Order: sequence, then C-alpha cells, then structure tokens
Amino acid sequence: MDDDQKLRLLIGAGIMYVSIHPRSEEEIIAYINKRSTKLHGSSELVSKALLRLKELKYIDDVMYAKRFIESRNRTRPKGKRLIQLELRKKGVSQDVIDLVDAELVGEDVPSDFDLGLAIAQKKYSLWQKLPHLEQKKKLFGFLQRRGFSSSVTLRVIDVVMGKRVQ
Repeated sequence: MDDDQKLRLLIGAGIMYVSIHPRSEEEIIAYINKRSTKLHGSSELVSKALLRLKELKYIDDVMYAKRFIESRNRTRPKGKRLIQLELRKKGVSQDVIDLVDAELVGEDVPSDFDLGLAIAQKKYSLWQKLPHLEQKKKLFGFLQRRGFSSSVTLRVIDVVMGKRVQ
C-alpha cells in the first residue's frame, strides 16, 4: 500500500470517527496516531491527515466546545466549573474554553443559577418528606457534585426551599 492510499485511509478514518459524535482535536489526534500505527504510516502522513481534516473543518475545538456545552446544558445540566473540567479532560485548551465562555455569554445560554434552580426543583420534590435540615444537605451535596459553586448552590437552596433570597 502506497502513502497516498494510507493518507486517504487515515482521512477517511478520521471522518468516520467524528461522524459518530463530535470529538476534540486531542481525541482525533490520538485516534489517527493509533490508526497510523496499524497501517505502518509515518508521522508525516499523520500530520498531512490532520491538516486535511482541519481544512475540511472536522477538527475545530471551538465548535466542539460550543456543542459540548450546549449538549450538556440540554441533556444533563452541570455547573460551569464541572463542564470546564470535562472539556480539559477531553484535551480542549483553557484558552479555547475561555474564548467559548466569553462567546456564549451573549447568547441564550442559561446561567449557572438558572440551571441549578431547574435541576434542584426536580430533585427537591423527591425529598420533601424529609426533615428540613436533611433536605438542605441533600440539595447542597447534589448541586456541588454537579459542579455548581457554593454561592450559586446556597442561592438555589434558598429559592427552592422558600426563602426567595436573590
């Protein structure tokens, strides 16, 4: 198999990999490197394949981060802090995360408070028969595990439990 065929195979593999669901640049690089090893391809082929995937807009961490945040907010809401941590684990740079956060501020993205309030109200209904202090503990732990800051968590608990302090 010549280098052109290997290059086409690597590009095709990369396209197939991102067609399943969006991937970060680091995930795609790792996958292409793994495929290249199986094909006995050179690092030059990997570089060419990655460059072509970028040209075709299959590798774009800014778009990936936006989609990831939108998906996370829609399906399984979490706090900004935890979403940023998940993006970092997927290999997205902090600069890209900060850029996307700044871009999304002006759009229709719910705030941490709004997200926390929505998911806390759902959970609170399950715990209404518990003693007051136990309800607070459960809400606090639940929101903290979802990545919400302490200040947002306390404000959400006050609203959900009836204080209406904002």
